[in-house]
Amino acid sequence: MKKVLILLVFVLYSLAGNAQKFELGFNGRFGGTIVDVAEAMGYTMEDWSTWCYGGYFQGFYVPTKNIAIGLDLGYQVLYYYEYRNYYGYWNWGNIGTFHVGPTLQLQGFNLYAQGGVHLHAFSNGVVPGLMGAAGYKIPITDHFSIPIGIRGDIIFGDAVPIAATLTIGLAFKP
Repeated sequence: MKKVLILLVFVLYSLAGNAQKFELGFNGRFGGTIVDVAEAMGYTMEDWSTWCYGGYFQGFYVPTKNIAIGLDLGYQVLYYYEYRNYYGYWNWGNIGTFHVGPTLQLQGFNLYAQGGVHLHAFSNGVVPGLMGAAGYKIPITDHFSIPIGIRGDIIFGDAVPIAATLTIGLAFKP
């Protein structure tokens, strides 16, 4: 672990001279999940909701004006479930996932399109997923913008949930 931290500090220090080539952002998201909740949980549901919400951080290295390469890290709640188990007791909760993965962003004229391959960590394991997003960045200063857009995540877990969300956030570019 120490070696990883030392390497990370070295890499960040090495890149500090190119700070103008980086972009950082945080986005909130809200929408819905397309999923068969009963199939995903393995029970007959008494109640469920497929509202999806969460947030994510993105950090990009911008080697050219129109291409950015980065990392996407976040958490999202995919759906709510409620069922009566075999013993007659109620079980309920939310199914959520942490995700991390590389992201490619194509950009121009304040428009952007993103794509990525992510790992999604559930309470019972890790599965791969694909992400796609598109939107518009509203410039508010030379260094800050408000990205608004749409995002879709296909998660190759139980019943293959597909999260479709609207996003809004804040982006910083030195």
